[in-house]
Amino acid sequence: FFFSFIPMSLLRSSFVLRSALQRAYVARSYATAKASESQDSDLQKLLNASRAGNLEVVESLAKGMKPNRQIYAAVAAAHLANFDWEKAEEYTKMAENSKE
Repeated sequence: FFFSFIPMSLLRSSFVLRSALQRAYVARSYATAKASESQDSDLQKLLNASRAGNLEVVESLAKGMKPNRQIYAAVAAAHLANFDWEKAEEYTKMAENSKE
């Protein structure tokens, strides 16, 4: 009875958001794990800024780096920390599709 009042579009958008959040959290976990392994100081700075949610620093550092799964995951995590779900999902997909 209760569900008959909830529009289907609301349910669909809720599912899409939940799916995007789950993938973005996985990307964030990946970036965090890689931060502890990284020897590259710029990459270390990028991953630490990503964990802190410092989007400006993340984007400026990422521009000078060769795109790969770590970079995309770090940018996705920074967008997630700043509640930009669409960008977080976009960069998470890029991380998932990255060959490196």
